[in-house]
Amino acid sequence: MQINSPVHVHGPQPINPQHNVQRNRPTENASATLQTDQLDLSEAAQALSNISDIPEIRSDRIEAIRNQIAEGVYESPDKLDAAIDRILDEMV
Repeated sequence: MQINSPVHVHGPQPINPQHNVQRNRPTENASATLQTDQLDLSEAAQALSNISDIPEIRSDRIEAIRNQIAEGVYESPDKLDAAIDRILDEMV
């Protein structure tokens, strides 16, 4: 029933059948053109995912080195040579 105003009322209206919807069915060639999802991670996200690979912090070792530095006995020619060698190895 359709009501346009309080004084103008139409009688019963016919009920229309459901619209037939034709869905596109994939053809054999359509499977070759299907797109796939892709995920690209930024360098920062990749670095964050590697955090679990970092070894645990050895607080006792850090404290011992801090004490040696404070006492002035940490730096030695052998340790400096080893540090320089490691830096040079990383540069090559």
